Amino acid sequence: MSLYKPTNSTVWWSDLRSYGKRLRATTGETDKARAQVVHNQRQMVLWADVAAQNPTGSKSWADARSAWVSIERRSDSEIYSLSKFEERFNTSYLGNIDGFDVERALSFCKTAGTYMRYRTMIVAVLNLAVKKGWLAKVPEVAVRKDKKKKRRDWITHEQWKKLYAELPSHLRAPAEFAVQTGLRQANVLGLKWDHVDLNRCVVWVDADETKGDEALTVPLNNTARLILSAQDCTHKHVFLYANRDQAITEVKTAWQSACIRAGLGKTNAEGHYEGFTWHGLRHTWATWHVQNGTPLDVLQKLGGWKDLRMVTNYAHHAPSYLASYAGNTEKKG
Repeated sequence: MSLYKPTNSTVWWSDLRSYGKRLRATTGETDKARAQVVHNQRQMVLWADVAAQNPTGSKSWADARSAWVSIERRSDSEIYSLSKFEERFNTSYLGNIDGFDVERALSFCKTAGTYMRYRTMIVAVLNLAVKKGWLAKVPEVAVRKDKKKKRRDWITHEQWKKLYAELPSHLRAPAEFAVQTGLRQANVLGLKWDHVDLNRCVVWVDADETKGDEALTVPLNNTARLILSAQDCTHKHVFLYANRDQAITEVKTAWQSACIRAGLGKTNAEGHYEGFTWHGLRHTWATWHVQNGTPLDVLQKLGGWKDLRMVTNYAHHAPSYLASYAGNTEKKG
């Protein structure tokens, strides 16, 4: 299943497949959300058509899925999820399905939460097949749990001063700009002057260059503005190698060496680096914000996170916010 825009077109097209049948046509919509609705409606029609043509005898996944979507109104999200699962599911008949098939089909799920949402829906479809007598029992499908959250390394202002002093001259400006704006490494090193407005004190990142696929406008504090003002504006890129008219493209070796000298990293017995990373500057930026009272919803917008849950990882750095409610159990008056 695919929703896409052909080259040089403003209209979204849908490309649907189900058990050998294919439907590819324009949705007639320029808005993606409205195009998705048209797309999902066509998907249901295609499913129904496939189910109607299925010969009597062994029931297929298409039969069970079509029955499940017909017993009550399903959301666009559910229809989309089932379609995405079906793209990766090659077993036609219910009797041939086992838990390993489902797990393999859901291998595209990057998180346990996503996996479990798909799993719940698939098991619901199979449960309906059991009730209708099409399947003897629902196969056992593995449950996936989230891994323990990774620690988000950050450094104090004192540690940052030590690291800054150890950085080679060409990395000082981009590193400090990163810790003042929270921009990711690729966005800092790839920053161009046509995406900088010093009069308005903002820089922006295009949607195709952000992790969340949404354009991001970043306001500049005074330190970040002064950093940019000190750079050579005659070149396309903002941050250049020292005494070279060339954009910085690689920081790994120089960065790791500086971290080791600053006491923030080391080389292990296997000869591999362990310690603070450039991405830790983004975590440091977020941590400093929260420690100084920036609300989480504001931090989310500043950092370009699509999901507020990503920002709650920094909430424990704001004890003063929680402390204001600590006395609520005490008797008043």
